[in-house]
Amino acid sequence: MGEPWPAWPLIYLDHNATTPIAPEVLDAMMPYLCIALGKEGYRVTYLPVDREDLLKIADLEAAISDETAVLCLMWANNETGVLFPVEQVAQICRSRGVLYHCDAASGG
Repeated sequence: MGEPWPAWPLIYLDHNATTPIAPEVLDAMMPYLCIALGKEGYRVTYLPVDREDLLKIADLEAAISDETAVLCLMWANNETGVLFPVEQVAQICRSRGVLYHCDAASGG
């Protein structure tokens, strides 16, 4: 059946980075992250976007810290149509030892 998955350490979500494009998404997720996961004091880093709603790679790189366990990014924003540089982000995550999840449901 193939090789078994590697044993990943448990991941505790203490910090989240997001963009300000859809603050209602963050508002909807915070109760889940803070209450359901028992993480009062959960930190959020807002990554700015430019006038075209594009994420600056330098800002993303600066937001990754030693505490970053997983980076999740949409390939395409389903509201604005912006495509994010998912391959470049994957390379950054790999070089920093961060797991990477790409939501590609609206992309391509």
